[in-house]
Amino acid sequence: MLENNDKRSRSGYHLDHKYSITEGFSNNIPPKIIGSLGNLEFIPAIDNGIKGTKCSITKETLYELFGSSS
Repeated sequence: MLENNDKRSRSGYHLDHKYSITEGFSNNIPPKIIGSLGNLEFIPAIDNGIKGTKCSITKETLYELFGSSS
């Protein structure tokens, strides 16, 4: 369903939360929104390691993505 899902592996691609789980918890964002498909993407493992708990989208964008997917 998500692009690059066929490349998922420890050293290939990782499933990433664009708006991080850590920030979602800190900002009281419901798990349903954090785990929604609009907030997920597969990115190269090295990039995911560098990104850590940072967010690649804003909270506003997260809610926009969630609204468009529901």
